[in-house]
Amino acid sequence: MINDGVQLAAGSSTDDVIAVLNELIGSYNITLPLSDNSTLTYAELSNATIIWILLAGFLVFFMHAGFSMLEAGSVRHKNAVNIMFKNIGTIAIGAICYYVFGFAFAYGTANSSESSSGFIGSGFYGLRDLSAGDRHNWFFQFTFAATGATIVSGAVAGRVQLAGYFIIASWMTSFVYPVVSHWIWS
Repeated sequence: MINDGVQLAAGSSTDDVIAVLNELIGSYNITLPLSDNSTLTYAELSNATIIWILLAGFLVFFMHAGFSMLEAGSVRHKNAVNIMFKNIGTIAIGAICYYVFGFAFAYGTANSSESSSGFIGSGFYGLRDLSAGDRHNWFFQFTFAATGATIVSGAVAGRVQLAGYFIIASWMTSFVYPVVSHWIWS
């Protein structure tokens, strides 16, 4: 039994508990006192969370520049432009693949009555049916998926053809990273 007579059945899912808590929190005028005697409302705290997640995503995104410089310094001079193109291509291909399939495999569910399987998620393909308030999570997760592919880029720098690497990058951002993140965080 939770405040205001809201009950959860035995065996309720985590999503049910979170939905009830969000409903309860949203129904009260909750404020957080700050050290300067001002307050922070629940809505402002939610906006601050979104800003923080986006900022963290930007920082991870900028790691690609560092990886590019590291990779360019570890190959012969004639391959430096190829490395830069490969890293920009990784971001572009990673964004498209994670947008179309990756986020769905990581965090999607089949529909409201069924949850995703233990192996892989489904739903949210192309971010369809994802609320506008949750799209920042896509960006944050995309940056990590693309970073994972960029790390592989450094391992194979100068050792694999460009087309072959792009196939690997699309596989990693659309399937490998999403499935693992589904197992751990979904």
